[in-house]
Amino acid sequence: MAEASPIARDKRVHVIPFGLDLEKFSPEGKDAARRRLGILPNRLVIGVRAFFSSPFKGFEFVVEALRGLGKLNVPITILTTHDKGQLNEFIGTHQIVDLGWVNDDSVMLDAFKAADLFVMPSTAEAFGMMAIEAMACGKPVIVFDGTSLSEITCAPEIGLSVPMGNSTALRDAIRHLVENKSERQFRGAAGRKLAEERYDDRLFARRLAELYRFVTADSRGRQ
Repeated sequence: MAEASPIARDKRVHVIPFGLDLEKFSPEGKDAARRRLGILPNRLVIGVRAFFSSPFKGFEFVVEALRGLGKLNVPITILTTHDKGQLNEFIGTHQIVDLGWVNDDSVMLDAFKAADLFVMPSTAEAFGMMAIEAMACGKPVIVFDGTSLSEITCAPEIGLSVPMGNSTALRDAIRHLVENKSERQFRGAAGRKLAEERYDDRLFARRLAELYRFVTADSRGRQ
Protein backbone atom coordinates (compact mmCIF):
# COMPACT_ATOMS: atom_id res chain seq x y z
CA MET A 1 0.00 0.00 0.00
CA ALA A 2 2.87 2.36 0.74
CA GLU A 3 4.45 1.61 -2.63
CA ALA A 4 1.11 2.28 -4.38
CA SER A 5 0.61 5.63 -2.64
CA PRO A 6 1.50 8.81 -4.57
CA ILE A 7 2.92 10.17 -1.29
CA ALA A 8 5.55 7.42 -1.27
CA ARG A 9 6.37 7.60 -4.98
CA ASP A 10 10.12 7.34 -5.55
CA LYS A 11 10.67 6.78 -1.82
CA ARG A 12 12.40 3.81 -0.24
CA VAL A 13 10.01 1.55 1.70
CA HIS A 14 11.34 -0.33 4.74
CA VAL A 15 9.27 -3.06 6.42
CA ILE A 16 10.20 -3.82 10.03
CA PRO A 17 7.85 -6.25 11.82
CA PHE A 18 7.28 -5.91 15.55
CA GLY A 19 9.31 -8.16 17.84
CA LEU A 20 8.69 -10.35 20.86
CA ASP A 21 10.66 -11.62 23.84
CA LEU A 22 11.02 -15.19 22.58
CA GLU A 23 12.23 -16.47 25.91
CA LYS A 24 8.96 -15.32 27.48
CA PHE A 25 6.73 -16.35 24.56
CA SER A 26 7.79 -19.95 24.12
CA PRO A 27 6.18 -23.40 23.81
CA GLU A 28 7.32 -24.50 27.27
CA GLY A 29 4.99 -24.67 30.28
CA LYS A 30 1.77 -25.90 28.65
CA ASP A 31 0.69 -28.29 31.42
CA ALA A 32 1.34 -25.80 34.22
CA ALA A 33 -0.57 -23.09 32.35
CA ARG A 34 -3.56 -25.41 31.97
CA ARG A 35 -3.60 -26.18 35.67
CA ARG A 36 -3.50 -22.49 36.56
CA LEU A 37 -6.42 -21.76 34.21
CA GLY A 38 -8.54 -24.67 35.46
CA ILE A 39 -8.64 -26.54 32.17
CA LEU A 40 -9.94 -30.10 32.57
CA PRO A 41 -7.53 -32.98 31.84
CA ASN A 42 -7.26 -34.56 28.40
CA ARG A 43 -8.90 -31.64 26.59
CA LEU A 44 -8.02 -30.10 23.28
CA VAL A 45 -7.97 -26.35 23.83
CA ILE A 46 -9.13 -23.88 21.19
CA GLY A 47 -7.90 -20.38 21.98
CA VAL A 48 -10.21 -17.71 20.58
CA ARG A 49 -9.36 -14.06 20.00
CA ALA A 50 -12.73 -12.62 18.97
CA PHE A 51 -15.21 -10.65 21.00
CA PHE A 52 -18.64 -9.13 20.62
CA SER A 53 -17.80 -5.55 21.61
CA SER A 54 -15.65 -4.94 18.50
CA PRO A 55 -17.13 -5.11 14.99
CA PHE A 56 -13.73 -6.03 13.54
CA LYS A 57 -12.78 -9.15 15.53
CA GLY A 58 -15.05 -11.63 13.76
CA PHE A 59 -16.91 -12.85 16.82
CA GLU A 60 -20.09 -13.75 14.94
CA PHE A 61 -18.14 -15.97 12.55
CA VAL A 62 -16.53 -17.88 15.42
CA VAL A 63 -19.93 -18.51 17.00
CA GLU A 64 -21.34 -19.83 13.72
CA ALA A 65 -18.27 -22.01 13.21
CA LEU A 66 -18.49 -23.46 16.73
CA ARG A 67 -22.20 -24.18 16.29
CA GLY A 68 -21.42 -26.26 13.23
CA LEU A 69 -18.55 -28.31 14.63
CA GLY A 70 -20.71 -31.26 15.61
CA LYS A 71 -19.23 -34.33 17.26
CA LEU A 72 -15.44 -34.36 17.42
CA ASN A 73 -12.96 -37.08 18.26
CA VAL A 74 -11.76 -35.35 21.44
CA PRO A 75 -13.38 -33.29 24.24
CA ILE A 76 -12.95 -29.55 23.70
CA THR A 77 -12.17 -26.56 25.89
CA ILE A 78 -12.81 -23.12 24.42
CA LEU A 79 -10.53 -20.52 25.96
CA THR A 80 -11.50 -16.87 25.47
CA THR A 81 -10.45 -13.40 26.59
CA HIS A 82 -12.03 -9.93 26.56
CA ASP A 83 -15.85 -10.28 26.81
CA LYS A 84 -17.37 -12.67 29.37
CA GLY A 85 -20.51 -14.69 28.87
CA GLN A 86 -20.63 -14.52 25.08
CA LEU A 87 -20.16 -18.27 24.59
CA ASN A 88 -22.54 -19.48 27.29
CA GLU A 89 -24.62 -21.35 24.71
CA PHE A 90 -21.80 -23.90 24.45
CA ILE A 91 -21.70 -24.69 28.18
CA GLY A 92 -22.56 -28.37 28.52
CA THR A 93 -21.20 -29.13 25.05
CA HIS A 94 -17.66 -27.89 25.67
CA GLN A 95 -15.76 -26.61 28.68
CA ILE A 96 -15.73 -22.81 28.50
CA VAL A 97 -12.86 -20.99 30.19
CA ASP A 98 -13.87 -17.36 29.89
CA LEU A 99 -11.13 -15.09 31.24
CA GLY A 100 -12.80 -11.78 30.42
CA TRP A 101 -10.68 -8.69 30.00
CA VAL A 102 -7.10 -9.65 30.96
CA ASN A 103 -4.74 -7.00 32.33
CA ASP A 104 -2.30 -9.52 33.82
CA ASP A 105 0.45 -10.38 31.33
CA SER A 106 1.13 -13.71 33.05
CA VAL A 107 -2.50 -14.81 32.62
CA MET A 108 -2.46 -13.82 28.95
CA LEU A 109 0.76 -15.75 28.48
CA ASP A 110 -0.85 -18.80 30.13
CA ALA A 111 -3.72 -18.53 27.64
CA PHE A 112 -1.29 -18.81 24.72
CA LYS A 113 0.66 -21.66 26.28
CA ALA A 114 -2.47 -23.62 27.24
CA ALA A 115 -3.99 -23.60 23.74
CA ASP A 116 -3.57 -26.30 21.10
CA LEU A 117 -4.64 -23.95 18.32
CA PHE A 118 -5.48 -20.25 18.10
CA VAL A 119 -8.37 -18.73 16.15
CA MET A 120 -8.09 -15.04 15.24
CA PRO A 121 -10.74 -14.24 12.59
CA SER A 122 -10.31 -10.46 12.47
CA THR A 123 -11.99 -8.72 9.54
CA ALA A 124 -9.61 -5.74 9.86
CA GLU A 125 -6.13 -5.87 11.36
CA ALA A 126 -3.16 -3.57 10.89
CA PHE A 127 -0.66 -6.12 12.18
CA GLY A 128 -1.94 -8.75 14.62
CA MET A 129 0.37 -8.99 17.62
CA MET A 130 -1.58 -11.82 19.25
CA ALA A 131 -1.11 -14.01 16.19
CA ILE A 132 2.68 -13.83 16.40
CA GLU A 133 2.52 -14.31 20.19
CA ALA A 134 0.57 -17.52 19.60
CA MET A 135 3.04 -18.67 16.94
CA ALA A 136 5.96 -17.93 19.23
CA CYS A 137 4.29 -20.27 21.75
CA GLY A 138 4.16 -22.97 19.08
CA LYS A 139 0.45 -22.76 18.25
CA PRO A 140 -1.07 -23.07 14.77
CA VAL A 141 -3.12 -19.99 13.92
CA ILE A 142 -6.33 -19.75 11.87
CA VAL A 143 -7.13 -16.37 10.28
CA PHE A 144 -9.21 -14.78 7.51
CA ASP A 145 -7.78 -13.75 4.15
CA GLY A 146 -7.78 -10.06 3.35
CA THR A 147 -6.02 -8.55 6.38
CA SER A 148 -2.39 -8.39 7.49
CA LEU A 149 -2.83 -11.69 9.34
CA SER A 150 -2.45 -14.03 6.38
CA GLU A 151 0.84 -12.31 5.52
CA ILE A 152 2.35 -12.20 9.00
CA THR A 153 1.45 -15.85 9.64
CA CYS A 154 2.79 -16.89 6.20
CA ALA A 155 -0.45 -18.59 5.26
CA PRO A 156 -1.06 -21.10 3.85
CA GLU A 157 2.36 -22.65 4.48
CA ILE A 158 2.40 -21.88 8.23
CA GLY A 159 -0.78 -20.10 9.25
CA LEU A 160 -4.11 -21.43 8.03
CA SER A 161 -6.26 -18.81 6.27
CA VAL A 162 -9.83 -19.10 5.01
CA PRO A 163 -12.01 -16.76 2.90
CA MET A 164 -13.09 -13.58 4.67
CA GLY A 165 -16.35 -13.96 6.58
CA ASN A 166 -16.85 -17.60 5.61
CA SER A 167 -18.04 -19.35 8.78
CA THR A 168 -18.26 -22.72 7.05
CA ALA A 169 -14.62 -22.54 5.93
CA LEU A 170 -13.64 -21.38 9.42
CA ARG A 171 -15.51 -24.33 10.93
CA ASP A 172 -13.80 -26.76 8.56
CA ALA A 173 -10.36 -25.33 9.36
CA ILE A 174 -10.97 -25.64 13.11
CA ARG A 175 -12.24 -29.21 12.72
CA HIS A 176 -9.29 -30.10 10.49
CA LEU A 177 -6.74 -28.99 13.07
CA VAL A 178 -8.68 -30.52 15.95
CA GLU A 179 -8.69 -33.89 14.23
CA ASN A 180 -5.12 -33.80 12.86
CA LYS A 181 -2.57 -33.73 15.65
CA SER A 182 0.40 -34.13 13.32
CA GLU A 183 -0.60 -31.03 11.33
CA ARG A 184 -1.11 -29.03 14.54
CA GLN A 185 2.38 -30.00 15.60
CA PHE A 186 3.89 -29.25 12.18
CA ARG A 187 2.26 -25.82 11.85
CA GLY A 188 2.99 -25.00 15.49
CA ALA A 189 6.68 -25.83 15.13
CA ALA A 190 6.85 -23.90 11.83
CA GLY A 191 5.23 -20.90 13.52
CA ARG A 192 7.81 -20.95 16.29
CA LYS A 193 10.62 -21.11 13.72
CA LEU A 194 9.06 -18.18 11.83
CA ALA A 195 8.92 -16.17 15.05
CA GLU A 196 12.61 -16.86 15.67
CA GLU A 197 13.53 -15.82 12.13
CA ARG A 198 11.27 -12.77 11.80
CA TYR A 199 9.75 -11.61 15.09
CA ASP A 200 12.56 -11.70 17.65
CA ASP A 201 12.66 -8.41 19.59
CA ARG A 202 16.45 -8.30 19.29
CA LEU A 203 16.10 -8.50 15.52
CA PHE A 204 13.47 -5.75 15.65
CA ALA A 205 15.86 -3.49 17.61
CA ARG A 206 18.74 -4.23 15.24
CA ARG A 207 16.66 -3.52 12.14
CA LEU A 208 15.40 -0.27 13.64
CA ALA A 209 18.93 0.82 14.55
CA GLU A 210 20.12 -0.02 11.03
CA LEU A 211 17.31 2.07 9.55
CA TYR A 212 18.21 5.08 11.70
CA ARG A 213 21.88 4.73 10.68
CA PHE A 214 20.86 4.49 7.03
CA VAL A 215 18.62 7.57 7.21
CA THR A 216 21.28 9.55 9.08
CA ALA A 217 24.01 8.63 6.58
CA ASP A 218 21.70 9.33 3.64
CA SER A 219 20.74 12.77 4.95
CA ARG A 220 24.40 13.64 5.52
CA GLY A 221 25.19 12.60 1.97
CA ARG A 222 22.60 15.04 0.63
CA GLN A 223 24.02 18.04 2.51
